Amino acid sequence: MDISVQESRAISKEAYIFFQSMIDQYSLRRSSIPENEIHVPEDIDSIGGFQYKCKDHVYGLAFLNLQEEPYILKVPNILSDLYFGVMCVDQYGHNFAYFGTVTTGNNQANYLIAGPNWTETAPDGVKAVAVSEG
Repeated sequence: MDISVQESRAISKEAYIFFQSMIDQYSLRRSSIPENEIHVPEDIDSIGGFQYKCKDHVYGLAFLNLQEEPYILKVPNILSDLYFGVMCVDQYGHNFAYFGTVTTGNNQANYLIAGPNWTETAPDGVKAVAVSEG
């Protein structure tokens, strides 16, 4: 099977676009952040992958292993004049859920984050369920 230089370039470009997010996620994950724990760095510049850095925000990240079981995120009451947000992104870079001031409010709540094969019923006390695509 012969392909032209133009076809080869087009295929390479599509592969780069598709896989770049996974490569970035893998590189960030290999930066010794423990699995299933929320990591809040002392200095946002100490971890890569953030394009929009605000020095007056508290950033945190976690790599959740959702293959075996879901993860319940417990968010405390947030003062009404403060803004918070939790963005859930899968290994492909898809933003599959967002919890925060605008979408779910500032009251204490429990959120269940599950992998794509999860089929159970959420336990009592869970405000919202987010299921990852991959």
